Amino acid sequence: MLLKSLGLSELGGGINLVDIGSSGSLDRYWAALFPWLNVYAFDPNEAECQRLAGLSHPFASATYLPYAIAGSTGTFLLYQTRDPFCWSLLEPDQARWSRFGLGDRFQVDAITQIQAMPLNAVPQINAIDVDVVKSDTQGLELPILSNALQQVNQAFVIEVETGFTQNYKQETTFWQISQFLEEQGFRLFDINPHHRVARKNQFQQRTRYPEILWCESLWLKDYLLLAHQGSFNLSREKAWKVLLLCANHGCIDYGFELATLFAHHQLLSQGELQQLEHPSAWRLPLQNGLGVRFKRFLQAGLNWVPNRYLRQTAQVLLEATHTEHPLKQWFNRM
Repeated sequence: MLLKSLGLSELGGGINLVDIGSSGSLDRYWAALFPWLNVYAFDPNEAECQRLAGLSHPFASATYLPYAIAGSTGTFLLYQTRDPFCWSLLEPDQARWSRFGLGDRFQVDAITQIQAMPLNAVPQINAIDVDVVKSDTQGLELPILSNALQQVNQAFVIEVETGFTQNYKQETTFWQISQFLEEQGFRLFDINPHHRVARKNQFQQRTRYPEILWCESLWLKDYLLLAHQGSFNLSREKAWKVLLLCANHGCIDYGFELATLFAHHQLLSQGELQQLEHPSAWRLPLQNGLGVRFKRFLQAGLNWVPNRYLRQTAQVLLEATHTEHPLKQWFNRM
């Protein structure tokens, strides 16, 4: 069977994605799965949730939940930084950020109180079988995930953004998240460590290797390990969702390994497994277009360009946007 031909009924209603920290605005690499995704996104502002619910979206369904998520139920301080994307229930480490070029973004402009709860206390989430958990919560990833073991156990994909060091006070770091997820049977499949920030001094634009402060990482559950431990229990619908997620993330070697396991447990037929032996069975919409292939080619080429040159090019382009074009100057003189 071609994965792209699967209907929502064959997936038990679709792939359930819980998005903590970005209000359902998914990166474009999820686009091939949009028709199958049921997105559950959080924003503590109820009016904003109502606004988002009134907008069109490309997903199978979208639910916006007006809750702040933390590791426990209670009242928390919300640190409202200059950059709204850096707001957190943890206080930014100002002494550390004062050393870096982006430090101004983490200046606290206001502190308010907010009610928060753990993920497993949200009734809408407890009513679904979670397939994906995305968490970008500015340092609270471990408290949130460790207090949502039901959802972690259900999920096949965990995507987290975490600091390598404590950029917020009492922040849990990538190393702690890594240990936790491995203990839950997940394996690291991708990491984006290119969030480098230079020190605030005269060499800010010239340094070759600024410090890596945070990363995004992708974790997939190791069902073969769980099967070896005797704790493998999946439905046929869940199996198809897992294979779709493998196809979307480009992990088709692991996907076929899992398909073999699923066939062994009679979740797939031998005929379906044989069809999955062909690369064409794993191709999803948007993954074969010229634009997508060009983007991958461009990204592969940029990986060979030193960061200092990319930063210098970006600076030149930024300056060019504020400079009048020479042809316009010539026409103005005519």
